Amino acid sequence: MCAPTILQMYLAKYFDEIVKITSPQAKAIVKKRKRIKDFLDQLNLSYLPGDATFYFFVSIKGFEDSALDLSLTMLFKYGIAYHCRL
Repeated sequence: MCAPTILQMYLAKYFDEIVKITSPQAKAIVKKRKRIKDFLDQLNLSYLPGDATFYFFVSIKGFEDSALDLSLTMLFKYGIAYHCRL
């Protein structure tokens, strides 16, 4: 039996229970992502479209300071962890 088979069997057996447990978590993440999207819109920061992941790929074009400055501002002023590629 290959490793993925065990996981597939577990998921098949407990699928409804897993969905019941994880649905509130998934809904909370969707709400949180929307709040962050709205916040980025307020800051007039553009980002790549998509909603299949929690992450945002934000353009800092037009931001007057460095990417590191933006990361520090987002973290310490707004409590948002922001990874910049230097």
